[in-house]
Amino acid sequence: MDKNEKIITISQAKKQKKGPGHKKTIVLCVVTLLIFVCVVLFGVFQTKKMIVKGNDHYTEGEIAAALKQNTYVGNGLVLYLQNKISPIKTLPFVESVDISLQGTNQVTVQVNEKKRAGCLNYNGKYVYFDKEGYALEIYEKHYDDVPLVTGLNYKEIALGEKIPEKKSSVFMQILKITMAIDKYELPVSQIHFNADGKALLISGELTVNLWNSQELDLKLSELTGILPKMKGKKGTISMKYFTKDNPVAIFKTKK
Repeated sequence: MDKNEKIITISQAKKQKKGPGHKKTIVLCVVTLLIFVCVVLFGVFQTKKMIVKGNDHYTEGEIAAALKQNTYVGNGLVLYLQNKISPIKTLPFVESVDISLQGTNQVTVQVNEKKRAGCLNYNGKYVYFDKEGYALEIYEKHYDDVPLVTGLNYKEIALGEKIPEKKSSVFMQILKITMAIDKYELPVSQIHFNADGKALLISGELTVNLWNSQELDLKLSELTGILPKMKGKKGTISMKYFTKDNPVAIFKTKK
């Protein structure tokens, strides 16, 4: 054998034949397979029915419309994956939505609404705000479980902006009161702040003066027993001297 000659095995020969063209073929096959899978999944998981659960204030139609406006809902799998990767934003008082697939053509949307702290009557409509005092919704309708708040000092309200009340801490106090009203199922329709900044609860012909935010939850829990007994009466219930050790409320009849 000539010294310039080189011995090449069969395995080495096969390796030499695998050039750039072979790699391109593999990539093309993988891409084609992925496209085929995507087409099949897109065709199979077509949304034909959407079930909305957990909505208290928003209607099913409002939730569905908000989803359609913010994302693609025609394919249940795409909707599910998108919400997992980047949670879908829908409406101002929706904390989040959970998407689940029921088969290939049905989607269930579990809505998690966040609490409305209260609402204001502004230009004949109701402005709903959150715990930080941001005006997030304006509706003509009033939700029965959201107390009307009066007595705040502001001139104008802009949607999406914070209500220009000097004492911003008042909004957290309103939320605490609203949550306690819900918790104890109290028949309170209005929260009014007087000139001294004290919160007054309006229940029918009764006015409850809380005086301060101390022992707030305890005060409202006591009202579950007081308000039913005072039904039909007119006057003011003062909780000025109310403490944990001395749970006293004073009633003064309105003349």
